[in-house]
Amino acid sequence: LTIVLFGRTKAGKSSLFAALTGEAFDGIGRGGQNHTTEVRAKVVVDASGRACVIGRQLNLLCPLPELRKATAWGYFRGGKRLPGIDAGETTMLLIPGGGWFWYIPLPDDIVSVGIVADPEYLFSQSDDLEAAFGRETARCTSLAERLATAERVGPVRGSRHLAYLNRQTCGE
Repeated sequence: LTIVLFGRTKAGKSSLFAALTGEAFDGIGRGGQNHTTEVRAKVVVDASGRACVIGRQLNLLCPLPELRKATAWGYFRGGKRLPGIDAGETTMLLIPGGGWFWYIPLPDDIVSVGIVADPEYLFSQSDDLEAAFGRETARCTSLAERLATAERVGPVRGSRHLAYLNRQTCGE
């Protein structure tokens, strides 16, 4: 079994390398760039989340037609919150015809705002993720009111294909 470790942080890769090999390491970034080591293991777990590293590498992903949904989301500073004890409440806003928004208050005056809807709906006017997100947040009156004085921080993120299935989850 060959394991290639990659990611955004040297610390995470070094810690994972040490855990997989049982070797001690003396600091962040031990080893070099593009370093591959062969490791023998009875079980390998893909804990990469939506990245689904092993599933993608082995071409095991298949769409779920009954759950065809796209998503787009962003973070905003200064979005309105409910008063008092409800200030941290997550709100779901339904879209006529299917789909919904989430509005999740986070620490430091940040709110996470996202939409889940059929790809045909979300991208009906443009394939541009940011344009679709901006159009839909403006179209939802109660959401637009909450974001009227807010400033988006960071890019709009999203996926055209939210739901998938691994055809195989274990084996030899």
